[in-house]
Amino acid sequence: MGGISYWKGGSIDLLHPAITIFFKIITAWWLIQAGYGPLKAWLSRKLLIRQRNRLEKLSREFPQQSVALIIPAKGVSSSFEHFLDLILNQDYPNYRIIFVTQSAEDPAQLAIREYLQIAPEATHWTRPEGRTTGANEVEFVVAGLAGDEGQKVHNQLAAFKHLRDEQIVAFADADIVGGDGWLKMLITPINVGEAELTSGYRWFIPKSNHFSNLVATNINSGIGVLAGPRWHTLLWGGSMALSRKVFDEIQVPEALRGSLNDDLQISRVARESGKELYFVRSLMAPSPVDYSWGSLFEFGRRQYFQVLTYVPRYWGIALFFTGSWLLGAGTTWWRLLVLRDPQALVPIAIVAVMILLKFALRTSYLKEQFDQETIRKLRTARALELVTTTFNMAVHFVIVLSAALIRGITWAGIKYRVYGRQETVILSRD
Repeated sequence: MGGISYWKGGSIDLLHPAITIFFKIITAWWLIQAGYGPLKAWLSRKLLIRQRNRLEKLSREFPQQSVALIIPAKGVSSSFEHFLDLILNQDYPNYRIIFVTQSAEDPAQLAIREYLQIAPEATHWTRPEGRTTGANEVEFVVAGLAGDEGQKVHNQLAAFKHLRDEQIVAFADADIVGGDGWLKMLITPINVGEAELTSGYRWFIPKSNHFSNLVATNINSGIGVLAGPRWHTLLWGGSMALSRKVFDEIQVPEALRGSLNDDLQISRVARESGKELYFVRSLMAPSPVDYSWGSLFEFGRRQYFQVLTYVPRYWGIALFFTGSWLLGAGTTWWRLLVLRDPQALVPIAIVAVMILLKFALRTSYLKEQFDQETIRKLRTARALELVTTTFNMAVHFVIVLSAALIRGITWAGIKYRVYGRQETVILSRD
């Protein structure tokens, strides 16, 4: 029989044909979304291996251009010393660091000076003679307080004034995790002429098994595996680089002036100039996180507020995909539980199989990407995702939608009001 049926007083009543067609379309799209999960997990592993092998081979065959690595920092974390070990000892012969803070008394500035055993008034540190790898110089810059832009952007603008004749400009956040080949892998596509802008990304690793923390981890993992195709890749400021030619061509300092955001604004300007963005798949930084429900929603709103402001198409995509999943799941379960339509069991079973298949294929991907200890820390979050996929989508949807209801954010103790991409006002500081 056509249409969706249910029992009512012993007879079968049919819904209007238009409603039946609507349900079928929504269910079909839900199945397509569910099927894309395992497909993307399989592709992510395959493309990761292919790209990594290719870049490792090419990195030995082409000259390694000079790099200025800009690190804007505020405060220190428990892993800051590990970060300094990482960033100062990269297996790359020709890079220098511009380390920039708001104040000379910032704990990050004091910590790196202590680590390098240099005087408080020193403005430079130079690599000891005899060493052929690691940073050849660290230059310390004090940016002062931002007035009409994000403090991080203000720090970067101050660092730009200290660029010399480096051929590549790279950026890192002061909490990234990686190995001694991080910088080489980030800039190899630029060195070999395959790309002009490159980026890595982060993969949340839960510090605790608090439910909100596990949900945050699973939401982020869904975003992480979407990175890749050049036509929709965005730069991530925690690990990104661009050739000096492009830096000058798209006028990065002018593009950032007055902006709250750095990476999305550079992504937008680069795309508008016809540049392609290259995702280095092996640079998926394991990032320890510990979110309460409050801090999760605050972080998520802050991220998506910036996405909506600088690259609104991506905000719309996030809203559409999370919303359409909820609509598909909701209408299908409504058919089963309210209309008592047994045919609804078919798409529900198919989606369940797709979630299990995605779990298995993503396990293979994670084994290629991370060590066993990192994978062990993800075990609980991944098991939970098997039964909370729709709940995770609901949380994600609310976060995305809520970003449209605010006009500013609080970030690192500073309250901002944003009137446009390059119109930022600081309202207060802690």
